[in-house]
Amino acid sequence: MRLTVQNFRRCRDVQIEGKKPVQLLIGENQQGKSSILGAAVVALTGGQPGWLTRRGESVYDLRREGAKKSEIDLMFVYPGGVPYGLGVHREITAKGQSLQVEVAFEHGAEPYAGSTTMQQDLLCGLFGLSLKQLSCLLDAGQFLAMDAKEQTAFLAGVSGAELTRETLGQMLLKDMPHGMKWSIKENHAGLSGIELLDDNLKWATEGRKDAKRVLAEKNILLGVAERDAAPRPEGEEPEDVQARVNELDARYDASLRLAGQIEQADGAAVGAQEAVATAKAALAEARQHQAPTEALPAAQEKLAPLVAALEALREEQERTRKAAAETKTPSHDARIAWDAARRSLGTTVCPTCKREWSEGKQQLADEAEAASRSADEAHRVAREALASAQEAVAAAEAAARPVRDEVASLERQVQTVAADHAAAQGEAGMATVHLEQAQQARAALADPEPIEAIQTEITTLQAWADWNLGQRNLAGYREEIVTEEATVETWEWLVAKFGAGPDSYRSELLEGKLGALEAAVNEALIDLLDEEIVFPSGDTRLSVKGAGYTRPATRQYLSGSQELRLQIALQYGLCKALGFPLVLVDCEAALDAQTTGEILTFCRNVAESWPGVQMLVAMAPTRTDWRETFDGSKFESWADVWAVVDGKTERMTGDDTDCVKLPEETTP
Repeated sequence: MRLTVQNFRRCRDVQIEGKKPVQLLIGENQQGKSSILGAAVVALTGGQPGWLTRRGESVYDLRREGAKKSEIDLMFVYPGGVPYGLGVHREITAKGQSLQVEVAFEHGAEPYAGSTTMQQDLLCGLFGLSLKQLSCLLDAGQFLAMDAKEQTAFLAGVSGAELTRETLGQMLLKDMPHGMKWSIKENHAGLSGIELLDDNLKWATEGRKDAKRVLAEKNILLGVAERDAAPRPEGEEPEDVQARVNELDARYDASLRLAGQIEQADGAAVGAQEAVATAKAALAEARQHQAPTEALPAAQEKLAPLVAALEALREEQERTRKAAAETKTPSHDARIAWDAARRSLGTTVCPTCKREWSEGKQQLADEAEAASRSADEAHRVAREALASAQEAVAAAEAAARPVRDEVASLERQVQTVAADHAAAQGEAGMATVHLEQAQQARAALADPEPIEAIQTEITTLQAWADWNLGQRNLAGYREEIVTEEATVETWEWLVAKFGAGPDSYRSELLEGKLGALEAAVNEALIDLLDEEIVFPSGDTRLSVKGAGYTRPATRQYLSGSQELRLQIALQYGLCKALGFPLVLVDCEAALDAQTTGEILTFCRNVAESWPGVQMLVAMAPTRTDWRETFDGSKFESWADVWAVVDGKTERMTGDDTDCVKLPEETTP
């Protein structure tokens, strides 16, 4: 083994290299012995998952105060099927840690590349352990701090008894009898081992209960079906009963459809005949309403002379209107001339001929006055004639108006009668066409097949069909019962395999692999403990069993020396049973001479009985008589002894009397 540690916790510069099975570290408290063992743990696990947290530290606390980084190099031989040397180099800085794994075979070393996580997975893969399992093997205190379920899960994992859903499925597929459909619960919320079996047992028990309930219901349904099944008809069973029933049903339906079509055609014909009669009656009634047509010519003859007289009066009125208009203008002109003559009478003329001018103008004014009065009279007469003509026209219009209204009313009545007559003729023609079509449709339909004979044959065949259907239903229920019985049998088998019977997986796990591991651990501890270790079961944690007693392996029931012995024994026993060659023993507290001697004797026996083991043991004896309890064999034959002082190591030598030469400040 070779272990080099620099600037790790209390370690300044540690150089340990020895070929003997045991590397024994001796020194006073707070000198760095536990730090050396911790460096080996951190080298292989990174301090996770429990070594650091159990001590309340983080990865950044591992560096020695004031140092920028810590470095750990560990090399030891792994005596597997193909022995190889395993080298691990880990650095710890303020940013975290890095890991480099190197495996050395006879032909040379092979360093592995990859991230720290990949290198850690590779390292665990070389040992066949998970990171948590490896951490617990190197530090048994983590295992003792677990509860019963965690201890059981750890032991199941390292013994190969750890059961996952995939493994359980493979076991079921392999072990389930031929013909059964294997099944496993889908979701286990990350359960494994015994907890997985407990969860599946609960699930299988519920499944068996449900399957038995369904089977009972199927048997009840079968009984009801047998009670209600149709009796077997008399005589021989016809061939192709169902096909014959289907054929007769089709003929029956066709006959019913044809009868319905005939009934519909007859109804259409009757309706068409009624429509024809109604249309003819309407036409006859339209022909009877001819009075307006007959009265119209007489009214028109009566209106004609009145209209002629009215037209003549209107012409006369027009003539008088024009005459009145013609007299209006001369009258107007004469009045203008008269007014002009009157105004000219006062006109100034020359004095010599004034009289002559006045006389001439007066004559002209008189003449203009006479002309104006004549024109006014003529215009008055014309207006009176026009008024008389207008009165005559109004009287004629009043006389013609009733006659004209009578003629218009008669004309409207005549038009209405003509329209009614035309509509009645159209309806009569359309009704006649519909009647002919209905008669043709009825003539095209053949008489339907009598359905009485069809119904009789269908009734006979339907009895056979009902009987056949009942038999098929009974067969189906019986087949379902057989299937449910097989389901119940499958659930019974699963309950037995998940339960606590002698052939169960639980028995195989507990009494098989876990039992073998327990026996191997106790066999390895014969020389160290007078008691047996009893593996956890259910809610009971790891315990120790002596003559007539069993007590839990916890600090509450163990002294400091007993707890230390138990940790050493458990760690060694598990490592020996699992073939893991690196055993770390940290005697944290000062030991009495008897305990120190017994532990050293145990280490020697381990070194002599387990080829390939590599132990790193740290102790701090404070009494000089601890050597007297040792059996006298030489340290040099099985151990390299190292003195640890202030974070440094120094190889120690002994003589034939096994006197360990300690540094001067600690020499007994």
